[in-house]
Amino acid sequence: MIWQAVFCDIDGTLLDSGHRLPPDTAAKIRAISDAGTPFILVSARSPGGMFPIQDRIGIRWPLVCYGGALVLGKDRKPVHSLGIEPERVVALKDRILADWPDAAPTVYSYDNWYVASAADPRVVLEAEITGAVPTEVTSARLGRMDAEAHKLFCIASAEHIAEMHTRLAAEYPDLAVTRSSPIFLEVTNGLATKANAVRYLCQAMRLSPADTVAFGDNYNDIDMLECVGLGIAMANAPEEVRARAGRVTAANDEEGVRRALEELEFQPVTNSVRFERAFF
Repeated sequence: MIWQAVFCDIDGTLLDSGHRLPPDTAAKIRAISDAGTPFILVSARSPGGMFPIQDRIGIRWPLVCYGGALVLGKDRKPVHSLGIEPERVVALKDRILADWPDAAPTVYSYDNWYVASAADPRVVLEAEITGAVPTEVTSARLGRMDAEAHKLFCIASAEHIAEMHTRLAAEYPDLAVTRSSPIFLEVTNGLATKANAVRYLCQAMRLSPADTVAFGDNYNDIDMLECVGLGIAMANAPEEVRARAGRVTAANDEEGVRRALEELEFQPVTNSVRFERAFF
């Protein structure tokens, strides 16, 4: 099979456990991209948390942010947005704190990250990892903002995240409630999934998802891995994720993305009529 595009998660997949981008992996991606095959980053991160990684690789393609809630074009401007009303996000945030008072629910809107306390050690660590800059706001002010929210991001213990996931998914069936790590819970618009973002971009490129490859390592990657022609899970992924992928590659600390890419063949699509008609 010759593949026509690649969709790749970032944390736990492309980056190693120290949140570093291996130089050889970057070089391999750059070579594929330079030859004309789109390599599109798909992450739960904010735009600002993705730009530096794309820049370090040396590529420029659309970006899928917030797990599919926001898609940016090649010029890094929004082309597709699926948000949640500010009032509803505040109600959900208050609901979480009522039952799990030790949790740290935060809210992302476009490239803004709203938190209750920027000094919270969990917020500080997340800022160091992703490069996102937190802004302190009250719930009252958050509820009055004009822009829609793209993600409610909550940090808590693994036990509480598991409880939240089960209960909130049942209580809010129209929202997408996912775990992006044992201690992270993410809530987005119910239509905002990585798989739907992949389908959206494939339609824009006039490609079939069946002709594309995806890499992922966690529960919020499963739908993406299953919607493409070849879904590749990392060896460090949970067993359920590995079981639902088409293939398993080496762990992120062993450059599993690069190793898999070296075994695959790709077809340039940037000079085709269908690609030129796309928004990128």
